[in-house]
Amino acid sequence: MMKELMIDPLVMSLLVMALAGFAGWIWQYRQLVSAKKTLRSLLLAEENIQSLTLKEVLNALVKRVRDKIQQAKNIRQDAETEKKVISYHHKKLQAVLQVFPDAIAILDEAGIATYANEKLSNLIGVSRDQVIGRRPPDWCQNDKVLGLLVRYEGNVTRLRRSETVEFSPEDKPDKTIQVSALPIALPSKPELTVGILIIFRDISAESMARRSRDDFVAHVSHELKSPLNVIKLHSELLLDVGEDAQQRVTSINVINDEVERVSSMITDLLNITRLEVGSISISRKRIRFRDFLVDIFEKMQRAGEENKIRFNLNLPQSLSHLSIDKDLFRIAINNILSNAIKYNRPGGLVSMDAEETGDSIILRISDTGIGISAEDQNKIFEKFYRSEDEEVGRRNGHGLGLSLAQEIVVLHNGKLSVESEHGKGTTFILELGKTADMLKEAV
Repeated sequence: MMKELMIDPLVMSLLVMALAGFAGWIWQYRQLVSAKKTLRSLLLAEENIQSLTLKEVLNALVKRVRDKIQQAKNIRQDAETEKKVISYHHKKLQAVLQVFPDAIAILDEAGIATYANEKLSNLIGVSRDQVIGRRPPDWCQNDKVLGLLVRYEGNVTRLRRSETVEFSPEDKPDKTIQVSALPIALPSKPELTVGILIIFRDISAESMARRSRDDFVAHVSHELKSPLNVIKLHSELLLDVGEDAQQRVTSINVINDEVERVSSMITDLLNITRLEVGSISISRKRIRFRDFLVDIFEKMQRAGEENKIRFNLNLPQSLSHLSIDKDLFRIAINNILSNAIKYNRPGGLVSMDAEETGDSIILRISDTGIGISAEDQNKIFEKFYRSEDEEVGRRNGHGLGLSLAQEIVVLHNGKLSVESEHGKGTTFILELGKTADMLKEAV
């Protein structure tokens, strides 16, 4: 009886331990099942997931994690590559804007400058560091330009049109700067404006060309109107002179002179225009330059003798041959000789001299006339320029002869200059290279 009682606790202990181990096994099993379900939930995309063992599920999960890590790496690499590409294009765009011939600034929707190139400093005297990050009132000193820029602040979307103004800096009144504001729109959304491109352009040369064109038209109109008025006046006189033969002859001579003046001006205008646009084809021929000069001088001498002008020709007998366009060069020398006669004094002297050096021929045409002031000497080769001197004004002219002569000489790769003293005569110096190769360089 005592033995049975002693065995029972042992059996009970073993039984309890067995039950505890079984319960632990059950708990671990349930944990594994739960873990497997969790792992399966992470692998919903896998096929036949229900038939996989826990080990297979773990392997599949590891593979999935590795794939995700690799995808993340690929995404990161793509992002870094895209960043580098964007940075490259950004730097490339900045480089393009830096070499752009005009000064540029870019304003955002709020009117704050986000970019400016280096040329801004040279054009308006403001560095890019003074512009970037600031609104126009902080760096723009010109009221006209500032008025243009502030109109776009807060109104970028509404003001989609471009606008332009022009101004001259106070310290450089001879310079003209054009400022254009152009809204920047997204290519994918043209209706959305994201900023303003401001272009500062130096148009001084273009502005001067416009003024020159306007002055040219005004000069031509004036030069044509004056002789036409004289012709009209003497045409009316011819109707009223009756039997006065002397007045009739006088009017006819005046009309003839004015017609010649208009014809000469039109011819010079056409020649200058053809030279400037390059529509004249140079026909060079090798000629006896001395014989050519003698022929021109003798013809002009006959015309000048009516004013009792004396003439002197001094040319070396052995003057070299030259390859020139005879017709064009005759126009140039005729114009210079005509001025020497026209602006001379009664009984004055017109002379032509030449000398030859190793590589050139220097021709001098001189007169003892009214001379040219130092101020006028810098302008006499400009089209339509005529001195305000009273003695010059008393002589007919249209201010094209010397301009045309210089164009022709330059076309022959030569040089035309003037030496003069007011009241003491003038000398025009024409220098030409002797070799044909030098002359061809002008073509």
